[in-house]
Amino acid sequence: ADVLSEALSWHLQMVDNGWISASSANPQMASSRLSTRDLALLNLAFGRLLRRGVPLKIRSLKLSRDLCERLSEEARKSPQSLDGTDSEELVSTASASIYAASTLVMQASRTEHLGLSVLVDETRLGGEWRALAKAALSCLSNWTSCLEAIASSSKLQDAALLTSTEDELHKAIAAVAALRSQLSELENQGEDQIIGDELPAFCENALKDLLELVFLAQKDGSSAALQENKEQDISTIIGSKAEALEAWHLDGSLVALSWCSQKTSSPTLATLEDVLIEEATCRRSVLLERNLRFWSSRFSQTSSLPRRLVQKLQRAELEDPQMDAVTASALRDLAFLFGEDPTD
Repeated sequence: ADVLSEALSWHLQMVDNGWISASSANPQMASSRLSTRDLALLNLAFGRLLRRGVPLKIRSLKLSRDLCERLSEEARKSPQSLDGTDSEELVSTASASIYAASTLVMQASRTEHLGLSVLVDETRLGGEWRALAKAALSCLSNWTSCLEAIASSSKLQDAALLTSTEDELHKAIAAVAALRSQLSELENQGEDQIIGDELPAFCENALKDLLELVFLAQKDGSSAALQENKEQDISTIIGSKAEALEAWHLDGSLVALSWCSQKTSSPTLATLEDVLIEEATCRRSVLLERNLRFWSSRFSQTSSLPRRLVQKLQRAELEDPQMDAVTASALRDLAFLFGEDPTD
């Protein structure tokens, strides 16, 4: 990790000082400049080191944050130059950037990285981790917007490329939802003044962008149809995608949606909530105890989604029991936690 940080810091300093550039007169120097995708893959390397338990020093965390910020800036530029950019390369870069950022976000969701205990430590890693989480969330949102621009492209082959990013987007949803859930735990432990309001808001905005991209963006270049027959098309699009979700995709999407405070003012997210609840109900014969335990540990306590989901499942089970005994017991526990309206 230290060698990687040293080499990358030197390279970025050379780029910032103009000693390495694509227009350099020295072909060797010009070709040595790292591409945006190269930076994303290096950032992913930091994330994988963290996932393997390798402790990173403050310098490495700051460098990873710098990479997220640079990638965010490139994402903001990309949609403007979409016509002149190879779409396949751009989608590949976006996929790598999102995967790297989501890996960092997932690592940031660990309590020991965010809480008060590390803030007062002499290394002050808590502040660095929260700063890295914000940069990674911003990187996620910006590349999500870039992919939305591609989804809106009139070129069928461009929009169809997005199908290759589905897994990365769902991993990002799961990572951001885990971070938002962990922030709520810290708030309940009295560390809300340390966490502040900015990081939870970053999480919720990123979740909203990711969910809308996954469930509303057309992969066949026909997004314009949403403007012509909006309500019918939104329900149809979301319904067809919900049916194809893997179990962990559905779990992550339900949890993420429970943390989207904007859904009360967003008809599309409200429709998504209805469709996902219906899909979970239709799958109750294959739901496992671990699915419901996962929901109970991650759902927002202030959202109406868990209560609606529990009530829907209970009514369906009353009419036509399909759950096994262990899963049915987990449902009763879930009802105990979320059976009442949180606004009452």
